[in-house]
Amino acid sequence: MKYWDIINIRNNEYYRWQINDLNFWLYRDNSEWIIGYKYKKNQKNELIYNRIDKKPKNAEWVQILANTDSNNIQIAPGQPDLPIMIKSKRYLYIMPGNSITYYIKIPVYIHINSMQKNNSLNLFSINSKKISKTWFGDPTSKKGILSYSSEAILEKDLLKIDYNYGMIICPLKIINKSNNKFNFSALNIQTQFLSVYEMNDFLMSETIVYNIKKNSKIDINIKNNSFNKKDSTLLSKPREKFNKNMLEKILLL
Repeated sequence: MKYWDIINIRNNEYYRWQINDLNFWLYRDNSEWIIGYKYKKNQKNELIYNRIDKKPKNAEWVQILANTDSNNIQIAPGQPDLPIMIKSKRYLYIMPGNSITYYIKIPVYIHINSMQKNNSLNLFSINSKKISKTWFGDPTSKKGILSYSSEAILEKDLLKIDYNYGMIICPLKIINKSNNKFNFSALNIQTQFLSVYEMNDFLMSETIVYNIKKNSKIDINIKNNSFNKKDSTLLSKPREKFNKNMLEKILLL
């Protein structure tokens, strides 16, 4: 059984999952669903699912009333529910006439879904890691946007990336066609326009293409064929359809 497969759970029994820093538990009592969770840093880099005998201690609990006709549950990976601002830990300069693809890690957002005969019902959603929030943009104006904040070293070799099973790899292609060097310090990624694919045990998204034109204007697009989709499985669709209005929301520092 794969981690993201649909599973059948029994009534009045506890089930446990682990992904990234997140541990969470599910218990069903007929129409009542009880979900517990807690975060623990530096856990082993593995996905865990099992049935346990006792109610865990020191967890936060949520009770959900949902009279569903199915015992089938799916733990589905998705993009974070807010944009995420990626700050580079190193000063990064792209010289004129150069282009490169870097790989960014985005923490997966977990959806706990009850799988019905003809649809699914989302019971609860939660981040797999605790992420701080920030206001991206001018705090005195309405042009900014509430976002998660994360620092990263941008890697250019996918095989050398320190991969965690609870992270989504987002390729970022930067093309500098201008006559000036381009200083990258942070980028606000609008996660609502990105999918989640599984490919060779990696979770991947589409490629974000960041094109600096000769007049130094910036064009941002999403390249859907960033990898061979014949070898991948779509796990989560974008929450919103991409459009050029996203340019007004993506700000460069």
